[in-house]
Amino acid sequence: MRSYRTSITSYGSALRLTHDGGFLVGGNGNSTESGENSPFLVRTGPTGDTLWTRIYGVQGIASCNSVEAIASGGYFVVGQSQSTAAVPPDIMLLRADEDGLPLWCRTIGGPYQDVAMASTLTEDGGVAVAGWRMTASGEGNAYVVRFNADGDTLWTRTYDTGEGSTAMSICNTSDGGFALAGIHTTPIPDFRAPWIMRIDANGTPLWNTVLDLTLSDAAWISPLADGGFIVTGHLYSSVTFLARINGTGAAEWVRSYDLPNTDNKAYCVQPTADGGYALCGHNGGHPWMALTDEQGDVLWQRIYGDEIKTRNQLVVVGEDGFAMVSNKNWDGLGMQLIRTDADGRNGCEGHLPLVVADLTVETFSPTVVSGSYGIITEVDPRVSSGCSVHVTCSSTGMVDEPNEGFRIQPNPSSGRLFVSGIEGPFRCEVVDITGKVVGPRVAFATAGTIDVGTLAQGKYVLRLTRENGSVVHRSFIKE
Repeated sequence: MRSYRTSITSYGSALRLTHDGGFLVGGNGNSTESGENSPFLVRTGPTGDTLWTRIYGVQGIASCNSVEAIASGGYFVVGQSQSTAAVPPDIMLLRADEDGLPLWCRTIGGPYQDVAMASTLTEDGGVAVAGWRMTASGEGNAYVVRFNADGDTLWTRTYDTGEGSTAMSICNTSDGGFALAGIHTTPIPDFRAPWIMRIDANGTPLWNTVLDLTLSDAAWISPLADGGFIVTGHLYSSVTFLARINGTGAAEWVRSYDLPNTDNKAYCVQPTADGGYALCGHNGGHPWMALTDEQGDVLWQRIYGDEIKTRNQLVVVGEDGFAMVSNKNWDGLGMQLIRTDADGRNGCEGHLPLVVADLTVETFSPTVVSGSYGIITEVDPRVSSGCSVHVTCSSTGMVDEPNEGFRIQPNPSSGRLFVSGIEGPFRCEVVDITGKVVGPRVAFATAGTIDVGTLAQGKYVLRLTRENGSVVHRSFIKE
């Protein structure tokens, strides 16, 4: 288990495998003392060691809900941005190079809220983004925007199911189109149900299905080798469901999974090479993962650490196991990357039996319309680096910070800082709260002094980087 945080606050929301066997973790961080959100990326090697981190300071408020690793190199960051809290958000698509440096950033939106929840890469090197947009009447409609590799909008489609819909997940289909999963609502009090739609490469609906599971949300859809789909989400009684949908939209089976006296919610599902399904989410506030066979029968389930609820995401790491992004609850929040073997074990897991039941499901197809909307604007991203790495395993009592002996004195300081208590050699530098280097860089063998007398008064971070690339941070006050 590896945890990552900025000098203020960060939390994880997205995870992808990179082409060299590492991981791309996406989320959101406060890059300023004003508390405004900014998209936040951590690029790691196969063992979770940080290669670089980036905080993208889009003007105003911005967030990341999905990330993509592009086969030709670089990354897409998908979310939304708004210039001020009083302005409705627009969809944001940011393109970064292999080092996480921004190449361009696009926003697209109408006069009301436009929210991006998920993405998938397209055959032409672009990306399709799914989410929802608000109408003048206050109703939300699911939508998809397709971008090419340069960020140009190819088409946008909204899907009005007659009462309201939200797309929470999108995946590719074998014919070049897409499948969506999300939420269908009606005027009936307290009715919302899982909604699945298949569209062609131009966004035209082919079919859509609503599962008759009252008070339920679909959170994730993944394609299967036979042309069908696996969908997961949760009932509002805090019970996970798993649904097998065939290529024409019919539900083949639906299973539910519960632990008595606690909430159990899944947010992501991925098929495995042997025909089973890997689920992740949270259970009683803890990161949670489960594996089922092809019929949805549970093979194992694990709970990891003492953490907080979050919209986790999971990837299958070949035949070697799984990785899941979660949140870590320090005095603020941090990203947490959990890597397990094929049995879900990483040395920090517990195990409890799940109660499994079959659900009776009816399907119906509401009317769907499609259309185009939106305007495109440009935003100017700022970029900075800086992220401390902690090795955590809370269930076995290991501490979050493996370098408790690292000291800087005095703190606050008006002139010089004495650095000690850490094995060298290492490079020492002063960064501001956005990660920008603002002070001197000094190389130490074991301990030494760094002059901060020329800095303006305020809060800073002393960043130490060892020869192996590991990084340790300590905050200090300049008087």
